[in-house]
Amino acid sequence: MSKLISVRLPEKLARQLDRLVREHGRSRVSIIREALESYLNDCADLCLAQSHLCDKADRIASGKDLLQLKGKIKWEGDLEAWRRGRGNR
Repeated sequence: MSKLISVRLPEKLARQLDRLVREHGRSRVSIIREALESYLNDCADLCLAQSHLCDKADRIASGKDLLQLKGKIKWEGDLEAWRRGRGNR
């Protein structure tokens, strides 16, 4: 199910969006949806990173930790797999 949301864009932003539509042959809706999903994922990642920085009990992952996780995470946003791999929570 989807929900209709209207957005009023500044003229400059609308021109940039229309340029992307022409250059990539995609619809406005698909570009806006992808941009919003990316922004929301970035915000979630930022919140998670900030919470880990404030958690004194949470250790910092080393390069070795990251190499061990390589291949265990199915997709970029699979934070639960990342947490399981680090032994946290």
